[in-house]
Amino acid sequence: EYGGQRVFQVFVRDITERQRAEEVLRESGATVRALLDATSEHALLVDANGLIIDINDAMAQQFDSSRGELIGTQSYDRVPPELLGQISHLHSGLCTVSGCDELACGS
Repeated sequence: EYGGQRVFQVFVRDITERQRAEEVLRESGATVRALLDATSEHALLVDANGLIIDINDAMAQQFDSSRGELIGTQSYDRVPPELLGQISHLHSGLCTVSGCDELACGS
């Protein structure tokens, strides 16, 4: 009540831009998924910190795990110790090429 009268408060928010952004994100995720699934080679997508964002079934089978078990885990934990130096060198090169900052790359 306000001033002795019953009132209603209504909030309106235009979510059009957010919905568009979510749709673009869904479409890009579907594109990445299609690319990963289109190859019989081992393929995975990692973020700047080495966390697995997505992985195809061939690569998941190589790790003797499911996609769901691997997504969100640290990719470097799955690399044989003798290859870690090579992977780290490749990762730092990708960060230089993509222009990510030192914090994101962990350099």
